[in-house]
Amino acid sequence: MRSSLLYFTLFFIKIAVQSCRLTPTTGAIRMQNFDGIVIGSGIGGLVAGALLAHSGKQVMILESHTWAGGAAQGFSRQGFDFDSGPSFYCGLSDPQGLNPLQQVLTRLGESLATVVYDPLGHYHFPEGCLAVYGNSERYRKAIAQFTPQGAIEFAQFEQRLLKIYQGLKEIPAIELRADWKVIPKLITNYGFSLLKLLPVLGDISASVGQIVDQTVRDPWVRRLIDRE
Repeated sequence: MRSSLLYFTLFFIKIAVQSCRLTPTTGAIRMQNFDGIVIGSGIGGLVAGALLAHSGKQVMILESHTWAGGAAQGFSRQGFDFDSGPSFYCGLSDPQGLNPLQQVLTRLGESLATVVYDPLGHYHFPEGCLAVYGNSERYRKAIAQFTPQGAIEFAQFEQRLLKIYQGLKEIPAIELRADWKVIPKLITNYGFSLLKLLPVLGDISASVGQIVDQTVRDPWVRRLIDRE
């Protein structure tokens, strides 16, 4: 069985190849008129190329490596499959989910076969193995087995982040852009959601580390959050 990251990368390569031209730079490039040239075929490059092509643009993706996908790769050792890059899995099983890559797939009219499993994984600490559950209550109970006070502090940290999430969850990441035009678009389409964010503007402008410092003192949970 392929590792999940490798399968995920192959899926996006398929989309990019179907949508636009994916060109290794090892040979001569046949010059044509392109509306956009994407340098690098990591997940970001593949997504950018696929979205541009989906909107009707002529796109070429350049890659200097022998394989596309950037850091999203996998390898096998002694019958076990390992991922060697970032994780984008949470939320991919829900077509209406908040996972940014799922939103890209929805925009492209594509679907990805997924298998939901819980716990998502395990963290191995000197004190023992922590199961990472998708259900927040089960996850807190698992933390409490190592540090009851830390589980309480983790819940406080979680609530701070959830207040930000309540406003942001209604603003799809795919709707965001890096120029000033994002402002009138957000006000017009997501004005009510923006109002929800007013009480937590301080937390939005703060780093996660600052929120951790304000809510978590337990060293074991701080180490857990660093690992997350």
